[in-house]
Amino acid sequence: MTRSGMSTLAIGFGATVAVLAVSSSGTSAQVYNPITGCYGDTAGIAPEVCYNHPSGPPSQPPPPDGPYASIATSSTTFVVGASYFESSQSDSDRDAIKSCIQNHGGNDCKVVAWTRKRCIGVATSPADGSTGWSGGVDTRLEAWNGALAECRKNGGKNCKVMTTPCASDTWQWSPQLPLPPAPKDAKLDARTVGTWALDTPAGHWIWEIGEGGTYEFHAETQQIYEPSHAGSFSAANGKWHLEATAGGFVDVDGGTYSFQGPNVMYMTGKLGAGTWRRIK
Repeated sequence: MTRSGMSTLAIGFGATVAVLAVSSSGTSAQVYNPITGCYGDTAGIAPEVCYNHPSGPPSQPPPPDGPYASIATSSTTFVVGASYFESSQSDSDRDAIKSCIQNHGGNDCKVVAWTRKRCIGVATSPADGSTGWSGGVDTRLEAWNGALAECRKNGGKNCKVMTTPCASDTWQWSPQLPLPPAPKDAKLDARTVGTWALDTPAGHWIWEIGEGGTYEFHAETQQIYEPSHAGSFSAANGKWHLEATAGGFVDVDGGTYSFQGPNVMYMTGKLGAGTWRRIK
């Protein structure tokens, strides 16, 4: 995708990809958010005019009567929009619909779930024409399970969790997903289990690998939006593999890994290499 005066290229490592738009002058960079269709969209909720804040997003005080979160979906396109850390239900619903529309969801976007101080989730199966969502629950995993169950109950055979926002999520970056339920036949080097961080110029990438062979990735970066995603993960004999099956990024990746001590892991992937440090 290109814009006037900009070119695009893919960047990333291992579990994540972003699209970087570089100005023709070479003096600044903006990241394209593939979910909302905006450049510099740090919250995952597209503003009325998509643009980048060169100095990063402004600070935002806690909502006085909240926080609230909402999810909106389109019944024809199955596009999803979300809002969180909102001061009222009306603001939350409005911004979720706006996000859905600006994600190219169409004019039939409507709010399907909202919560105050809790978590919600939505799953879709476009091939089957099915959508399901959870009501307000205490954890992201409950929101995940509730959304999947409703999607399947509504006839979905290939239901995918799209997002699990909690009302208190920080508005600077995309909401996390929970660590998915573990499969029964995971092949996993136990040394890879834990929560790992990779430092970037804009913040940190956080990669949680569960002992059951699943993972969750999210970015804590204020100027570069990267969608959260989750799925299956395996590692053995110096080689790793993942399949992202939930969130704003779907892909298969793999590469090599080696340890430089118990808390430092060097990994290669199809988009490059990086050194991850254990934080949990």
